[in-house]
Formats: sequence, structure tokens, C-alpha cells
Amino acid sequence: AYSHFLTYGIFYKAFSFFDPNLVSNIDLLMKLENPEIVLQKLYLISRIANCTIHFVTIIFIYGLLTIFKIDEYYKVITLLFIIFSNTFVANFIILRSDIVATCYFFISTYFLLSFIKTPKFINLFFVSFFLIFSLLAKVQIIFLYMFLFFFFIFYSSYEDRKKFPKNNFFFSKIFEINLKYVLLFIIILYFMLQIFL
Repeated sequence: AYSHFLTYGIFYKAFSFFDPNLVSNIDLLMKLENPEIVLQKLYLISRIANCTIHFVTIIFIYGLLTIFKIDEYYKVITLLFIIFSNTFVANFIILRSDIVATCYFFISTYFLLSFIKTPKFINLFFVSFFLIFSLLAKVQIIFLYMFLFFFFIFYSSYEDRKKFPKNNFFFSKIFEINLKYVLLFIIILYFMLQIFL
């Protein structure tokens, strides 16, 4: 949960510039006469930080959908389903490291796909930077990165389907099946295994 504490700590430090009475050190907090006032402020800042992380996650999900050239209508529907899902709403109330890890995961994935489209060193740097922060927030996020390997096999095949010769029987039969549906099946299968195992 290192990234989780670091992210919230940055918010506390930023707000302490505007409010010099804000105390985030637990030893100093115990010495105060009315620590509940400071705790209320810290709780409010934590809510703001949590909402900001949710907002950044939604922005990068939208960015990923844009990379895949999804229609605007489907982007909005997808984001609405995510925003009104039980997990997303519950994470507004509970401070968990899951949303921080997921946020960094989506940022890392966005820069990874950007690197594939336009190979720039800065994109690769951000991929590794946010990959490390997502792993430091929650180690279980490694399972989502393992899923990316399967994803890129189908994604690269789908992107490069025009390079195969028309007279190649094997590849022409494979691409009669739309690989988007195969990819969707793998995604559903992966999440079903995550839920029920």
C-alpha cells in the first residue's frame, strides 16, 4: 500500500500549504486538545483525494476507449456503467488501495498503447513508472498485467491482419472469426475466473 499512502500523503502535504493548522503527524495529533477537528479535515481531504483518483481513472478509461476508436455513444455508455456500478460507488465511501492500483494500472496501459501507436521513449518511461506504482499499491494487480499479454497477442494480430497474404488458407480462416469477439470472450472468462476462484 506504499503508493496508496504516498498518493494521499501528497494531497495532505498540498493542503497543508493552504492550512498551516493541518497536522498529519500522528504524534503531534495526539498532543492536541481537540484532535477531532484535525481528523475531520483529514477525512475531508481524503474524500477529495479519493474523488480525484476516481476522476483520473475515468479520464484514462476514456482515453483507452479513444485509442481503440470506439464510437462516442459507446464510450459514454461504458463510462456510465462504470460510474454507476456498485464497486465504483462503494470506493467513494471506503478508502481502499484497490482504486489507487487500478488508476495507476489504467494510466500505465494507456501509455503502453500510446507507445505501440507512436514509439516514444517518454511513453515507455511512463509505462514502467505507473506500473511500479500500481504494483506498490496492491500486489494482486499483477494478474491484470498478466492478462495484458493475452490481450496483445490478439490485438497485434487484429491490427496486422492486412499484412497476411490472401491465398494463405490458415490465416484467412482464422480472420473469418472477428478477433474482437474472441478477445471479449477471453476478458469475460478471465473475470469469471477472478470472481469465482
